[in-house]
Amino acid sequence: MGIKYYFTSGRVALFYGLKCLNLKKKDIILLPEIICKEALIPFEKLDIKYKFYNLKKNLTPDWHNIETLNTIKVKGIMMVHYFGFPNDINKFNLFRKKQNKFLIEDYCHGLDGKYQNFALGNIGDISVISPRKIIKIPSGGILKLNNRNLKIEKKLSKLKKKNISFNELMFFLFKNN
Repeated sequence: MGIKYYFTSGRVALFYGLKCLNLKKKDIILLPEIICKEALIPFEKLDIKYKFYNLKKNLTPDWHNIETLNTIKVKGIMMVHYFGFPNDINKFNLFRKKQNKFLIEDYCHGLDGKYQNFALGNIGDISVISPRKIIKIPSGGILKLNNRNLKIEKKLSKLKKKNISFNELMFFLFKNN
């Protein structure tokens, strides 16, 4: 279980998560060809390059296409659990380990899901969750840093005052809504 940080949206959580990866200007992250425009904003604000990889009709990656895109400049790949359903977790993990790349997990359309031995939202080096898309709350985004080797961005270390549980956060949001 990684360290959690709470933000106003998944997009803001992704922004700070990307900052923790300490990417250089020419580094590239592979993103699925189907992704919302809002998810691209943190990459553009941080001037992080990205390339789109192809998806099959069932929204799993075309791994052959990914192999053609994978160069020395590629530092990571984003795995999206579309509609909260687990994506190709074992292959993403294999790619991460074999290629020594970062895995960015987008679990913005799910909450507290499990698949085999995996707790969704805890798989990537960074994982982003957007509970406001699942629960009727006005805002909310969670960043989980699951890789202990990541350098915590200074602003995040100031934000992390108390590791509150998700239930405590929901109580606070509903109570103050």
